Amino acid sequence: MGSENFNYLSTVCYQRAGRQKKHVCGCEGRGLQGRAVKQDFFAKVFLMTLCAAYAHPIEEKVVAEYREEKDHKHAQKINRTNALSMTQDILIGVVIKQKYKQALEAFDKIVASTREIVRPGRSFERRKRPKKTYSMNYKRL
Repeated sequence: MGSENFNYLSTVCYQRAGRQKKHVCGCEGRGLQGRAVKQDFFAKVFLMTLCAAYAHPIEEKVVAEYREEKDHKHAQKINRTNALSMTQDILIGVVIKQKYKQALEAFDKIVASTREIVRPGRSFERRKRPKKTYSMNYKRL
């Protein structure tokens, strides 16, 4: 086996090793990213479940209040988007500072005061707009 063959084989092996290294690094990166996506998904599911548990008594109260008072034209329900945001905000008070009563009372007060009117058969279609892209400076930590 001559030196020419050896040079050729070493070049081929070096190129193949480089491609394998890129592939392995790419897979590791996707694995970490996949794990982060999975973790974000389960965190979101946990947050939504916690929000549903916190908001259920308030929603029952709003529905019962509507049934008692018949002077309302439309039924009302709690604003779920606001409830989800408030759940995110009170987690610091509940988990870290352990001020359960104050945090849950504030949650109850705000969620009960922000209601939506249920309008069945609404004919007015809202204009669809493209989603705004926000700067990363405004992202919650």
